[in-house]
Amino acid sequence: LENDVATIETELENFFAKSTERKEKCMGTVYANERGLPMFRRGYERQQHVRECFRVPVQEEGQPWPSPRTKVCWRRVITRFQALSDALLEAVVPGHERGEDFSLAYCFRYGENDGGANGGTDNTLVGEHADVSLVVVE
Repeated sequence: LENDVATIETELENFFAKSTERKEKCMGTVYANERGLPMFRRGYERQQHVRECFRVPVQEEGQPWPSPRTKVCWRRVITRFQALSDALLEAVVPGHERGEDFSLAYCFRYGENDGGANGGTDNTLVGEHADVSLVVVE
């Protein structure tokens, strides 16, 4: 798992280092959550003064990828995290009915000019906050 995570980290670091024009070619359609509400764009998104993001919902229709290698590396890591999430959910709610999967995986990049806008300060890029996800990998 460590090697898989390191590989996707390298792939995404390389992607985030590209020009804005190149990254914006990986902006996809807006996906909906389990309530049918529009959420964020698939693929790349720049949240000004906050962060850059690359998102992939489990329903990949319309998903743009920086490269075929990124897609393979992403899926390799996400398959492992999905298995972990399923095991945790089964441990907490044994025998639960498995409905449609609306899982989302994403990678954030907080740049040096992004501090303070996400609850941080000049010395902290990200402020204290709570993620309501079943599994968060940092």
